[in-house]
Amino acid sequence: MGARKKVSNEILIKSYKKHNSVWLVAKEVGLCGQSVHERLKKLGKVNKLNKLSLEEKAEIERVYLSGIKRGDGKLQALSKKINRTIPFISRYAGSLGLTTYSRSVANKKHAQDTITNHPLLPIYYMMINRCHNPQNKSFGKYGERGIVVCERWRKSFLAFINDMGERPSKDYSIDRINNDGPYSPENCRWANAIQQANNKTKNVTLAVDNEEMTMAQASRKYSINYGTLLSRLKVGLSHERACKDPILKRGEKHRDLHS
Repeated sequence: MGARKKVSNEILIKSYKKHNSVWLVAKEVGLCGQSVHERLKKLGKVNKLNKLSLEEKAEIERVYLSGIKRGDGKLQALSKKINRTIPFISRYAGSLGLTTYSRSVANKKHAQDTITNHPLLPIYYMMINRCHNPQNKSFGKYGERGIVVCERWRKSFLAFINDMGERPSKDYSIDRINNDGPYSPENCRWANAIQQANNKTKNVTLAVDNEEMTMAQASRKYSINYGTLLSRLKVGLSHERACKDPILKRGEKHRDLHS
């Protein structure tokens, strides 16, 4: 029986920084994976260097949400793509409730993946499709207008849930506060039909200098506060005057509203 191979801690740490994978370190230095993991853990290196990036988390979520079957090769391909071991990937997926292992034993007979069957998942994919899929029938009203889904939400359904929270009821749907703005945490809310109708009235089309534009576009073009523009229209100013009139001092009123 040959002598046990000796590998210094310095070599292990250097290799781990290079590969960021216990399995690849073990393969490179010729030791078993368990031995490498235990030594790196004692050195306090595994937890520090083994943190998943946002891109890696999104890729793991994407693969698991697409459905995994025994022998389909998806986990092997994922492991190779992000340079992580399958057990490591499975542990992370399990922490999100994406694996069979992570489901309740009491409900095992009727268990369904909590993420794959989440009621907001159809809303999430419809939102992305109408903004980023030219084949979608609603793309002209969204993607062609420059409406996009923010990068954080495109990369992770869980980030979308965390930011938006659960839908109050089925009477609510996702609403963009600024209809010319993106789907993003700061511009979206759950709103009922009345709230959405009110929001749409605030985004009427204005005609100024023979050019049609939304209120948000006019606000940017004429450097006027969105709220001020809305208030001017409510008191009856023409589209042109609402955009171009100078800001009044406190107490002053607009004259000849329809001139």
